[in-house]
Amino acid sequence: MKQRASLRKVLSTALVCAVSVTLVLGCPLAALGQETVAHDTKAGQVSEKQDETSASGPASKSASPGNEAPAPASQTIDAKAGAKATDQGNQPSPKSDNASDKGEATDKSAPASSSSSSAEATATDQKPAGSISSSASSASTSSGASSSAAKEPSTPPQAREAAKEPETQSRAADKPAVKAAITYRSHIQNIGWESSWKKDSETSGTSGKSLRMEALCINFTDKSLSPSIEYRSHVQNIGWEQSWKAGGSVTGTTGKGLRMEALQIRLKNDLANRYDVYYRVHVQNIGWMNWAKNGSPAGSEGKSLRIEAIQIKLIEKGAAAPSGIGLAFTRSTGDGSVNYRSHVQNVGWQGYVSDGRTAGTVGRGLRLEALNINVSNVDGLSIAYNAHVQNVGWQGWKKNGEQAGTVGQSLRVEALEIKLEGANASSYDVYYRVHAQNFGWMGWAKNGEPAGTSGCSLRLEALEVKLVKAGSAAPGSTATPYLSNDTISTGITCQSLVEGSSSWLSCGLGQTAGTTGQSKALLALKLSTSGSIAGGISYSTHLSNVGWTSAVSNGAVSGKSSKSHPVEAIKISLTGDLAKCYDVYYRAHVANTGWLGWAKNGAPAGSTGLSRTMEAYQVKLVVKGSAAPGKTLGALLQTQSLRGITSLIASAGSGLSTINTTYNLNSPAGASLQRAISLIRSTGKNVGFVMIDLTTGEGVSYNANTGFYSASSIKGPYVAAVNKYRAGSVGASVRNTMYQTITVSSNEGYASLRTQFGSGPMANLQNYVGGCSFNPNDRYCYMTPKDLAKLWSGCYWYFFKDTNGNSSWCRSLYTNPSMSFIHGSLGNRHTTYTKPGWISSGSYYLARNDAGIVMAGNRPYVLAVMSTAYGQDAALSNLVQAIDAVHSDMV
Repeated sequence: MKQRASLRKVLSTALVCAVSVTLVLGCPLAALGQETVAHDTKAGQVSEKQDETSASGPASKSASPGNEAPAPASQTIDAKAGAKATDQGNQPSPKSDNASDKGEATDKSAPASSSSSSAEATATDQKPAGSISSSASSASTSSGASSSAAKEPSTPPQAREAAKEPETQSRAADKPAVKAAITYRSHIQNIGWESSWKKDSETSGTSGKSLRMEALCINFTDKSLSPSIEYRSHVQNIGWEQSWKAGGSVTGTTGKGLRMEALQIRLKNDLANRYDVYYRVHVQNIGWMNWAKNGSPAGSEGKSLRIEAIQIKLIEKGAAAPSGIGLAFTRSTGDGSVNYRSHVQNVGWQGYVSDGRTAGTVGRGLRLEALNINVSNVDGLSIAYNAHVQNVGWQGWKKNGEQAGTVGQSLRVEALEIKLEGANASSYDVYYRVHAQNFGWMGWAKNGEPAGTSGCSLRLEALEVKLVKAGSAAPGSTATPYLSNDTISTGITCQSLVEGSSSWLSCGLGQTAGTTGQSKALLALKLSTSGSIAGGISYSTHLSNVGWTSAVSNGAVSGKSSKSHPVEAIKISLTGDLAKCYDVYYRAHVANTGWLGWAKNGAPAGSTGLSRTMEAYQVKLVVKGSAAPGKTLGALLQTQSLRGITSLIASAGSGLSTINTTYNLNSPAGASLQRAISLIRSTGKNVGFVMIDLTTGEGVSYNANTGFYSASSIKGPYVAAVNKYRAGSVGASVRNTMYQTITVSSNEGYASLRTQFGSGPMANLQNYVGGCSFNPNDRYCYMTPKDLAKLWSGCYWYFFKDTNGNSSWCRSLYTNPSMSFIHGSLGNRHTTYTKPGWISSGSYYLARNDAGIVMAGNRPYVLAVMSTAYGQDAALSNLVQAIDAVHSDMV
């Protein structure tokens, strides 16, 4: 028993010590435990972040040379960028004010009275008499939080006891001023006074229920600060209250069924020097408006719109203001008001704006996806609107706040029509303009006219709408409010003088000017425009033996009208407002070539330096920034130098890439090429190639920098080099050896030539093409597809341009060599000059290569294919056919 008594004494002593520690530290032990937990939680969060980073793994390493996988087709991800609004308060009220808004309702309930919460009472009870606190302030807070408009509850006993403590009062006076906290509650239609007070930007009132706020009380949790806040409201049928209400008093009305329409709140005394008071209201048909501050009005006036909810916030001077969108207050001009809002990509629903203000965004490249429009303050007037939506077209008319456009589908609005309806529609005009992609602000449209673009794939980004008395002047320029590729409003007349005719041929936009299939050169041309959009057309021609002429415009003749100086190329551009609205595209039909790609806005189309005359041309307009009427690659043919070609080859990338072109490798031909590469790679073999057009320098390559064993493909450039640089030593016997070396790939013949002529001719050819990475002394070497393509570019120039007496005979050796999969795949439709090479067994460097020149009509190209895919001629032939299809697609 003594032992038990002693144990109880020890425990009692420990408990007293624990309480003492709690009092000295000013916080219970439980609070210390909470702080420790919070710290541990934070540490856990950091740990999770580190784990997430680790989970992402290191960046993948590039494949080693010779083992690079084909670059996958790039994927276009149509992200659903249009974010949904999270503030449901921004939704328009589905109902209009009911009969009670006209004074028929009665005050259903009075402000509820409640005592302090048990949590607050418990906290007060636990405070020792000697603690440094403001019990009086706590009591005031509790009382203020539960006050009614009829009677203030009595001061809690704890507060009265604390007030009697002179020591506590003295210590409280020494403390800094308590941070002010504001509290408020509203009287709501059909509900009455809210049961609880709101504070610090909490929402008082309702949204989405079409219920008016009728009255409001505002105070501080510290009632001693009550005289430091004043407020007043604008009430239906009354207007602005004449006197300001002080803290705790009622602004507005109860029992009369009258809506609050606007509000002002301001601080006084020392509090006004320490704080700013911000407030915003949720208004019928508008939603949450922006924040007002320090006595500025919030809401609306003269528009018969109810306030439905409010938020109030105290912010210390110098601190950042709360964020908001749109106006804090709007006032009717007396001529009616139009209110509208937009749903914007990555933003969601914005707040309503009115009377010509901007809805949407400008300068951010964000699409407008949906909108609501309504009118107010005019009897017998309603509004209807129609949106042209991406992938949908004209959606159909919506009315009076209904949604036009889409939400959550990432579809752009492209054009709008807005009109007035109702008995008073003839008394007003509605004007509207849009901010469109590539254009900026377009002209003002009116009363149902379209505004924006259609058939152009261009987004609207913002709009402005104004309601004015019928017959009033437009708010600004009405020029070009709408453009459509379906109905181009401007015409272009093309006149052409062709060889063998003294009369000018005339045609319109998009038609063929000149002749095709008649071998008649174009000698001169004239262009002119017609339509309501201000501006003109400028053009110049490239003439044979003359070059580019000076630009002329609007019907003047360009060209010398002479057979001695036919037209070879053209440049066309627009001027004035036409250039702001449209892009002009044009293409040339060239002798022995046919139609080339489309050029635009002053770029050259046709040929230069090739002695190929133009025979015809076409001109088209599209709305600014819209897609071209056809492929744009190869609009101009011009002489390419050997060094120019080899420099372009040198720029070839390591993966699947294009050369000197923006060709889309995800096109059908490009996709076929990727499948052909994957077929070879799926067997564990590697491949690389370079293809380049010898006229335009456009091309495509894969693994261009990867080293492959050349095998006998090196024999082709070597024999051409000997004929180029040692032509005088190539007699009948040497020609026979060369024939065997190229046609049946004789190793003995090649060895004999190497013994007789050495490495000098190959070194000379390397220098001729601007250098290669392999050693010319190696009879069979490792080289890249890039090196092999360079050598064959030099062979083409030797065969056809920089020729000698051996050029014609030499190139004839390469027309049908044994084992050429290039000739086997393409020889039935193109003349080819190639030399393959292969290793079949007995070595780690098994090889299957082929390279040469493909005479694809008037657009010859060099092709060099190197691989480890011995025995896979079917797959390699498939690859060559895919490359040829890409070349045809490019040019």
